[in-house]
Amino acid sequence: IRVQLPKIDEEGRAWNVKLGLSTYITVNIEVIEKYSRSFKAKLKFDKYEIEQLFFIPLDSSPPSIENKFRDKVQKIVVDTLGQEEIKSLNKEREDIVYSKIASAVKKDKNR
Repeated sequence: IRVQLPKIDEEGRAWNVKLGLSTYITVNIEVIEKYSRSFKAKLKFDKYEIEQLFFIPLDSSPPSIENKFRDKVQKIVVDTLGQEEIKSLNKEREDIVYSKIASAVKKDKNR
């Protein structure tokens, strides 16, 4: 799955971006063990590998279970990466996009 990384401001608060540039990270999930109401999975992203136990509430609908799972995976990724690494990933993404925009504008001016 793909997880959206939050934007970290100068005061250290995390904001989810609705409009504008968003940075995503791909998380590969491998189920290691299955139990009756839970499973153990290995999450692989960036340079990290984390094993985590996930509980499946039987009284919830499948979309609700999926949303809770995605939220938990996003929380694990954000907590693992930390604010400084998220800031650097966001900055790299902004630099790539802005350099492509600048080169496109430069090519347009040369016509």
